[in-house]
Amino acid sequence: MRAANRAALVAAVRRHGPITRSALSEWTGLSKGAVSSLVAELLRDGVLYEEDAAAGGRNRALHLNRALGVALGIELGTSECRGIATDVAMNPVRRSLQPVTSVTVEASIGLIAAMARQLLEGETRPCLGLAVALPALTDAEGQRVVFSEGLGWSDVPLAGRLSDILGVPVRVTNRPRAGAMGEHWYGAGVGVDDMVYVSVSDGIAAGAFIEGRPLIGATGYGGEFGHTTVLLDGPPCVCGNRGCLETVASLPAIRQAIRQRVRVGADTSLREPIAYRDIIAAVRDGDALALGEVRRASEYLGVGVANLINLFNPSLVIIGGYLAEAGEMVIHSIRKAAQRRAFPVSYRHVQIQRNALSLDSACVGACALVVNGYIAGLEPALCGSPWG
Repeated sequence: MRAANRAALVAAVRRHGPITRSALSEWTGLSKGAVSSLVAELLRDGVLYEEDAAAGGRNRALHLNRALGVALGIELGTSECRGIATDVAMNPVRRSLQPVTSVTVEASIGLIAAMARQLLEGETRPCLGLAVALPALTDAEGQRVVFSEGLGWSDVPLAGRLSDILGVPVRVTNRPRAGAMGEHWYGAGVGVDDMVYVSVSDGIAAGAFIEGRPLIGATGYGGEFGHTTVLLDGPPCVCGNRGCLETVASLPAIRQAIRQRVRVGADTSLREPIAYRDIIAAVRDGDALALGEVRRASEYLGVGVANLINLFNPSLVIIGGYLAEAGEMVIHSIRKAAQRRAFPVSYRHVQIQRNALSLDSACVGACALVVNGYIAGLEPALCGSPWG
């Protein structure tokens, strides 16, 4: 029981900190005496620290001890690799962004390892671990990439390979699931128990929280939103189906549509090679072709979001990934299409909005996984909790 109560205090400090002892008593339901005794233990063990005594009496706020170490979160895509180092309170320490020139397993391992070392340069605190978010199906233990269409990988023991190179604990996770975790714990979804995060970049996928817990699926492969059908006889998809949402609303689909229009004489400021960031910049600059194709893709996304609303009845749908960087026009188009097609009583109670963490959603979620694992190691009673 004492271990469970310690874990409850740590979870409360993580979620609501900095927080006073009185507030901890209210959040956990523990008596003030029990909180005081447990906090004394956690301070002694170095899990928590409190503000300097000069800050004022017994109402000094408690924090997770940032000296515990730093967490690394790296998101690998088909065109970019981005990473963040954070302390245990999820404050960013440094960031890195590198182009992806090859998606082979060996090249990717080299890139991730080099980025991890770069993120740790000059850091005196220990590294608590690394979590890598990928556009891939991963195993339940977070050790293997089971399959990735975009990367062309199958059954890759990525976590073990990286751990051997870096000498720190490593786990792998599905990119939209990491994005959902980042937004749920530290972004637009804080305090929202039923939410769906939709990531639109080189692919389309979703991560969901139901009653405050991440939706994983029976075999861990839930969230392949981009492979839901929106056009019965639509374009062929790499998955073997036709008319998948990815074929009409992902960034590659938007880029291909722009190229086709340019070939028949459409006017645009975009020039080859067209990167995703170029499309977003063109939308912001008012390029008519880019605006039109992004708006069309957003309407298809709205159809898909309506299906998510009808299936899961969330109170919040968060749109992230590169497409969200195009701004409110994307969100407005998604809302309009979703409103036309969603069950009215469900749409009435849902908000659709852009993510709060911008392109960092998946990296922040990955760092949170590392910190969760480390804290659960200190407080085993947190294991099995969405905060453990």
